[in-house]
Amino acid sequence: LVIYRFAHDMYYANADTLSSEVLDIVKTADPKLRWFCIDLTSVTDVDYTAAATLAHLVNELNEEGVRLVFSHATDGVRHGLDVSGITNLVGDDAYFPTTGSVIRAYVKDGNPGPGNDPAEA
Repeated sequence: LVIYRFAHDMYYANADTLSSEVLDIVKTADPKLRWFCIDLTSVTDVDYTAAATLAHLVNELNEEGVRLVFSHATDGVRHGLDVSGITNLVGDDAYFPTTGSVIRAYVKDGNPGPGNDPAEA
């Protein structure tokens, strides 16, 4: 699990940066990631281009076996992700109010948490 805070609104000028940073993290992670969380604390808007980039990113992450989830989405940002089709791609259960709730769901989903990773034994 990686929790990645994107500290800007998501729009045409930074959508490619977001995508390339996420994919770089995913492809170089060791051990391989299972979940990737984008912390939306600082995001107040997602424009059409950024939403299209996110849709493409969801597909690429799925190919890598990585689930994309979000934390701290405001009602406005969540609405934008809903109407742009992102929610249909990631599922309603991909939104979490806090990073702590992401971690708890990740562990509950059968993923290793601190101290219970069999590879650490």
